[in-house]
Amino acid sequence: MIRKNINEYDKNIFEELNDNWALLTVGGKDGYNCMTVSWGAMGVLWNKKVGFIFVRPTRHSYKIIDSTDRFTLSFFDGEYKDALKKCGSISGKDKDKFKESGLTPIYDVDFDLYYAKEAKYVMKFKKIYYQDIDPNNFVDTDLDGKNYPNKDYHRMYVGEITQFLVKEENE
Repeated sequence: MIRKNINEYDKNIFEELNDNWALLTVGGKDGYNCMTVSWGAMGVLWNKKVGFIFVRPTRHSYKIIDSTDRFTLSFFDGEYKDALKKCGSISGKDKDKFKESGLTPIYDVDFDLYYAKEAKYVMKFKKIYYQDIDPNNFVDTDLDGKNYPNKDYHRMYVGEITQFLVKEENE
């Protein structure tokens, strides 16, 4: 992977998240987990280029992301959809999702975090803010019932994009 300026990002984030999904990886050498994500956003907040991710408190990744200040998002070509489905259907509490899905974890020593070797590109983030979804704040109240029948409201994390890596042609 080669490091690029995030300003060179030229993908449709709606398509990338909604159609192709991404792999959120949290934690480092002392313990890590990955999970498939299809909700999120990117933009500018507080004069920083940021990404927004959402994790339910019932997910194994929740306690890990709360104990660290860094995370990665790995984005893939369509051929990895089955691997991402696998990462979204098993618990990292009981199994190594990378191993189960056939993906390869790459450890970044400088940041003490992981990302997937097979990714077409990776974004590294430094967590700068979090906020719990408050059901009292839904203006469209149908969203609450449709998305939270178990009342397991997501926590939103805002991360500053610290690095953008792109797979080289020969990788």
